[in-house]
Amino acid sequence: MTADPDYPLARSALAAVWSGLGYDDRAREEAKHAFDLSTKLSREQRFAIEGRYWEDAKEWGRAEESYRRLWNLFPDNPDYALSLAARGDLVPELPHGPNDSTRETS
Repeated sequence: MTADPDYPLARSALAAVWSGLGYDDRAREEAKHAFDLSTKLSREQRFAIEGRYWEDAKEWGRAEESYRRLWNLFPDNPDYALSLAARGDLVPELPHGPNDSTRETS
């Protein structure tokens, strides 16, 4: 952060760390800062930062929209589907997902 305190990807990563440690207010502040700084990043990076921001702001619907948009635009990156699944969203498009009729039930 010392080299470039306005680097949005570092700010977003720091938000994830704060969130993981249970510092929700700090996470939200860092995520907002990253979101505000993300205008010059690629579309993929902007949407990822946006998803992190909405998640830390507890705006679950908006976070889901961001992650779903990422997954739709970049389907070769499974991280975006996993982001949806980790947040409790049902991801029926994944093989053997919760809504997959071919899933074995024992």
